[in-house]
Amino acid sequence: MVNNDAAVRDAFAFALRLEGCAPLLYADAAALLADMPPRDSGCLILQEPGGLELLRGLRAHGVAAPAILLAGRLTPALRRRAAEAGVWQVLEKPILDRALLQAVAAVLAGAPPPAQTPAT
Repeated sequence: MVNNDAAVRDAFAFALRLEGCAPLLYADAAALLADMPPRDSGCLILQEPGGLELLRGLRAHGVAAPAILLAGRLTPALRRRAAEAGVWQVLEKPILDRALLQAVAAVLAGAPPPAQTPAT
């Protein structure tokens, strides 16, 4: 997970650990790139702004892990750019209930990406 807010990272990490996951946490893209995650395992959780650019960079380095993008405002343009970048699912913040945990569980179970609502 890449998120510049330590409280958000800690909260999501706690919830993911309760689900049996072992999340790797990064404050920013530079920290993630310095640690370079496994190329095709797990799930990337990235946030906008910057998440799509980071994903493109990771893909260029051969990282194929599915990505979930967290966005403050989900617009048709962002949805289109996310699809073009190969994002598995985009979730709009605030993340309610167990949406992120369910998305991560689905990714780890090998589920196909959920159908996205059409961009309008």
